[in-house]
Amino acid sequence: MTSDGKARDTGAASHVVTEAMFAGGYDNVVPALGRLGFMRHPKDIHWESPFGSDDALASRLYAVRSEDGSQSVDMVDASYLAEPVPGLWLLSLDANIYRPEGDGFADCSEAGWNAALEHKSYLLARTADVVARARQLGKQLVAFSHYPVVDPLDGTLEEELTLLGKTTFARRMPVPAVSEAFLPAGVKLHFSGHWHVNDTARFADDGTYVLNLAVPAPVAFPPAYKICELSAETLHVDTVMLRDVAGYDVGFIRYAAECAVTGYDDEGLRAAGDHFGFISRHLDLLVRDRYLPREWPEGLRGMVESVMLGAVAGLAGGALAPDIAELPFMAAVVDWYKLRKAGDLALGDIRAARLAAYADSAALFAVRDWPEGSTERQLGRFFGMMLRYGAGLPATRFQVDLASGTVTPD
Repeated sequence: MTSDGKARDTGAASHVVTEAMFAGGYDNVVPALGRLGFMRHPKDIHWESPFGSDDALASRLYAVRSEDGSQSVDMVDASYLAEPVPGLWLLSLDANIYRPEGDGFADCSEAGWNAALEHKSYLLARTADVVARARQLGKQLVAFSHYPVVDPLDGTLEEELTLLGKTTFARRMPVPAVSEAFLPAGVKLHFSGHWHVNDTARFADDGTYVLNLAVPAPVAFPPAYKICELSAETLHVDTVMLRDVAGYDVGFIRYAAECAVTGYDDEGLRAAGDHFGFISRHLDLLVRDRYLPREWPEGLRGMVESVMLGAVAGLAGGALAPDIAELPFMAAVVDWYKLRKAGDLALGDIRAARLAAYADSAALFAVRDWPEGSTERQLGRFFGMMLRYGAGLPATRFQVDLASGTVTPD
């Protein structure tokens, strides 16, 4: 890896530190995770795959074709339905697609459910059957997969495409057809990962809904996990931020050695006093070294790196409080990413005065209809998106009325 996180183009062999780096593939990974539901467990009340009751991998195959249709291979689908305790059905949907391409496979991770909808259409038909049986038998059903099935960024995709172009997040966005396909399947609760964001998103039409609860990761911002309490009528969710974690600094010695060799400036990453501080500083560096150079247009990037927030507000003819006016615009951009990734979970870690200044700036740029393509129009988008990230559906501590799909703070 290079200092900015990019892979060095020095030949595949030079990337191998240990054979353990290589992914084991379905044949090794599914049995290794078998006790988590991927294989039948002796204590399971019920277990099945989309193909029947046999958990052998040879009985869980589907055909996937190359993009040009010239190749077809049988791949394992690791989906399962398990009843680990009486009355609770857990439906895990394997939306991963590895399509044959040349001598290897194309990984469709960025496409997520957009690709699964095309190559694994049987999953939703099977899901509809599971939903119907769960209702008939009085089972509580919770579905989950790696990828979100509803836009987890508060409907800001069009603004993001205009502001930054087709970012990694934009490329990974589930298209509306995915959400629409889940409605007739009847799934109401779907948990997702992949993006490492904390978000609650709902897609509803004609009295039906699907709720996607995006779950953060312990080792990315925001470092957190969710606790859920499910009854026949209500889902209660609490999100716990990880702040003090033993061993958070276990890799610091190796970080120091790498920085000494590469000359990389980690600007205090190893000085973090706790896990939350370490992850927060890591986000600062991601913004500086990955997001800005890869995704931000040159003009806006130069402003981010050199201008104070007061000067930004001044472009719209407004003024901010002196202490906030001297805040580097870079700090506001980091807060933008914090709100984008954490939603309302980030509100407690951003000063109230800053949040007020961002709201004031959004209002300033919204007063005029700035020309499309102007810096002012783009800044208006930036601040407007920021407010929407923090004001979407509750994502930290909330309850869901399962009959209506209504989400309210708890």
